[in-house]
Amino acid sequence: MNTPYDDSFIFAPGINTYRRYMKKPRFIFILVAGLLNLLLMNCSKKVTPAISQNKSIHKLVSLSKSSCFGKCAVYNLTVYNDGLVILEGKANLDKLGVYHTMLNTLEFDKLNHTIQSLNWKIYKPAYLRNIPDLPMSTITYYNIADTGRITIKSNSTLPAELEDLHKVLMELTNGKNWIQALKEKEVNAKDIISNELQIDMDSTLSTSRMEEIFKPYDFKMVNRISQYMNYYLFTFDKDKISPVEMVVLVRRTKGVRLVQFNKKLSPRDDF
Repeated sequence: MNTPYDDSFIFAPGINTYRRYMKKPRFIFILVAGLLNLLLMNCSKKVTPAISQNKSIHKLVSLSKSSCFGKCAVYNLTVYNDGLVILEGKANLDKLGVYHTMLNTLEFDKLNHTIQSLNWKIYKPAYLRNIPDLPMSTITYYNIADTGRITIKSNSTLPAELEDLHKVLMELTNGKNWIQALKEKEVNAKDIISNELQIDMDSTLSTSRMEEIFKPYDFKMVNRISQYMNYYLFTFDKDKISPVEMVVLVRRTKGVRLVQFNKKLSPRDDF
């Protein structure tokens, strides 16, 4: 007598066909190949490292592009010593507002090698043509502690090796891994208090931990905005870090759900 545990008990044609197919080596190969492909896809995803320890950044090089009589892209792009890149798009760019991304180790090492291999002291401070319509490019090189800098302005062709760096920095704006930190209207709002941030955190973060992470910038909790949420007001020293940089660093901190500038209260109209 057949029981539910006998192979012969399974008589449905579809199931029997599946069982026979399962025995074929080709199926095993396809299954293994599919799992390996899925594993490689997950490993190849770019993950932006979150900040979880005492953080202090230093500028490495920056590029600023000015306006012209036409539709020239206007922006500031800054590369930092840990591979962080911040883009402030101002006009005629597909990224308006503040964006950030992280270069991977290979990208950063290559760019840093290019920057450090230049003999910055031999270049003139300006390479200009007497044509007012041309956009101005300003490249600034910073030393390790940001205590000194070399700035070069140009609206014409630069020396070859410097022009190569110029093109590499411009090309960074076309990357696909930019994350928006501030919208254009948030950057240009007149009612913001630029050295105060409203921050919503999850339960893995505390105000003391935030103060510890950003201690180099005199980061301090002012008060709790909501007694029902981990929503706090912080202040920082904008002489030590720009408001844009501070927002980006806080946004990249693991456990932060929201960060925005504090705003001035407007007086109510009389009725």
